[in-house]
Amino acid sequence: DSYDNGIYADNVDSVDYQDNHDNPVSGYTAITGITVITQIRSNHNRMEKEPMYIGFCSSKGGVGKTSISVAVASYLHYHRRLAVVVVDCDYPLRNVVRMREREAKVLQDSRFYQQLMAKQYTNTGQKIYPILPSSPSEAFNDLKKYVGSGGLQPDVVSFDLPGTTNSPGVLMTISCLDSVFIPIKPEPMTMESTLLLVTLLTESIVEQEEYNLKGAHLFWTFIDGRESTLFY
Repeated sequence: DSYDNGIYADNVDSVDYQDNHDNPVSGYTAITGITVITQIRSNHNRMEKEPMYIGFCSSKGGVGKTSISVAVASYLHYHRRLAVVVVDCDYPLRNVVRMREREAKVLQDSRFYQQLMAKQYTNTGQKIYPILPSSPSEAFNDLKKYVGSGGLQPDVVSFDLPGTTNSPGVLMTISCLDSVFIPIKPEPMTMESTLLLVTLLTESIVEQEEYNLKGAHLFWTFIDGRESTLFY
């Protein structure tokens, strides 16, 4: 209670959200050989203010996607003073949710970290940003339910997406974002699969006027700053 229900989200039962996503919704249409739900963001009910929607995805796991997404959310929320909501769509792993659960346990057991958290709030005026457990297919619906139930009105919504585009609803959610950020690891197999993903997103979504996505942005991870290679 001392954490103001911000461990997940105000007035949201995270267990119910997790249980409701065992069977992602159907209703797909082909787009360059991969499926995407046809209903895009403009068809959803608008919020009081339209936030910026960003996402982090990858073509494979182990490239630092979730770590970077959490770091960016924390920077925007605590340092830039923006209201951030994180939607953990990486079902069934949900590493962002699990990370928050570990943080909550540490806070409950440690007076020292409780004092650090109180100091952070005093310095920033920012409560812990909410994390919504969801799935790619239900991400925007769950976000709308959360905000509609009195949750934080976000300036930025960050979606942590699965490490594969084969999960149902991934391309639908990506098509609704303003920008998507894709980590690329300097090894041949990862680079090849990542470039194929960027090509798919660019040709099938970014260049199509009916979708919202404005760009897919690559960034390096796992770089040794002491060396220079053919890759970077």
